[in-house]
Amino acid sequence: MLGTSALAYTAMPLPTDSAGTPVADCPWVGERYEDGHRTLVLGESWYGSFPETIATDDGYIRAWLAGALPKGIREVLYPRLSGAVGPSRAEFWHGVAFTNFVIASVGPTRSNRPTEAIYEVAKVRLARVLADLRPARVWVIGKEQSTHSGPVIDEAGIVWAWVRFPLSAPAMTHQELGASWVALQALPMAQHEKGHTSLRARLKNDAERS
Repeated sequence: MLGTSALAYTAMPLPTDSAGTPVADCPWVGERYEDGHRTLVLGESWYGSFPETIATDDGYIRAWLAGALPKGIREVLYPRLSGAVGPSRAEFWHGVAFTNFVIASVGPTRSNRPTEAIYEVAKVRLARVLADLRPARVWVIGKEQSTHSGPVIDEAGIVWAWVRFPLSAPAMTHQELGASWVALQALPMAQHEKGHTSLRARLKNDAERS
């Protein structure tokens, strides 16, 4: 199973747990990501503070899918995305990869926003994530971040589309979100992606060479 042990990145700033301690940067990679449409869902950022076990994309989504988020944490965005695409929560999330463009908390509340300096740091990390995950498509969540992440995805030669942040007023309907997903999947893959080497194979090769 791909997950925390498979991918780790060093970037500044690193995510921190609720005690302010830096933790590993690990994108979520679903069990069937390599076997399907290889879509990376790119969130924008997160706020607040979490324990170390859920302070990474992998740790948070893994706990959420298992119904094991700490008491008082209610996830709203992820079920909106999977509910719009279906057929089930687990089916959707185990078929995609996910990471936030900005990996560290941007502040204590939702009103806190990434700065231009934070976006610049995020671009460097995103380029590395794209090189490792080699998605065929990227679903960018949020118009503002797309102006920063979009050029990096273009540089990597990967097709992508952005969708308005689903929780912003007026809230997007399931139909609108679903239509965005369908439109993205209808886009043709870049030519170099059609014969890609899988992430599992590249990790195995790297391990054998080390």
